[in-house]
Amino acid sequence: YDPDFLGDGFSVPMPALSDALRAQAFADAVQVPYTHFSLVMHARRRVAIVAANNIDAARKVQVSGGLTWRMDERVGEFQLGSEVYAGNQLDRGHMVRREDVLWGTVPEARCANEATFFFANAAPQHQNFNQDEGVTLEDWVLDRATDFSYRLCVFTGPVLRDNDPTLDDLPATLRTAYRAIGQAQIPAAFWKVIVLRDGTAAGEDLSVVAFAMRQSEMWNDKQGRQLLHLKVHQVTLEAIEEW
Repeated sequence: YDPDFLGDGFSVPMPALSDALRAQAFADAVQVPYTHFSLVMHARRRVAIVAANNIDAARKVQVSGGLTWRMDERVGEFQLGSEVYAGNQLDRGHMVRREDVLWGTVPEARCANEATFFFANAAPQHQNFNQDEGVTLEDWVLDRATDFSYRLCVFTGPVLRDNDPTLDDLPATLRTAYRAIGQAQIPAAFWKVIVLRDGTAAGEDLSVVAFAMRQSEMWNDKQGRQLLHLKVHQVTLEAIEEW
């Protein structure tokens, strides 16, 4: 992740962590670098506290996906592995979406594509949310936000709470056999922040839009996107900071 990606002296740094959250982060909140994005991991929950990526829609490249997920040796045991997602209705929800980082030269785009398939870049998302409402917000970032600016800085993360459910806490209709070693908690909510140059201000200002969605309110159906209005899910930066 490049904080100076927007250019002309504008800097969009990684979010700072509170002392309490830093104490729970992997390796003192080190930024784990990948092509076009970076992650800060939560040691106990084994998912990203925050994922930060740059988007350059003017240099978008088409690269085929469908790669095999693998563990990142740099993160080791502090990432949820394949056992969490086996034999149930949980998807490996990309924190940094594959399509967002497919830009630059073809070799760059291929490296970025492969990097998004590390388990460190995944968080448990129920398939009814990940393939429905969740993807609607991801589509908005590329399809609508890039109408205002080709270059974006995007931050994504889960809302991690001690009372987040495990798969066993879900109704039987929303799960099948759970074969994980130990119980991994499922984040009930996710947030996303998009920062871009304000074209209406002649490049003098930054604009930001923030969203939050509770997957626990959306995983009971498979067609929620048909009635989804993203404005309902707009929130303030202050709310995300508090969460």
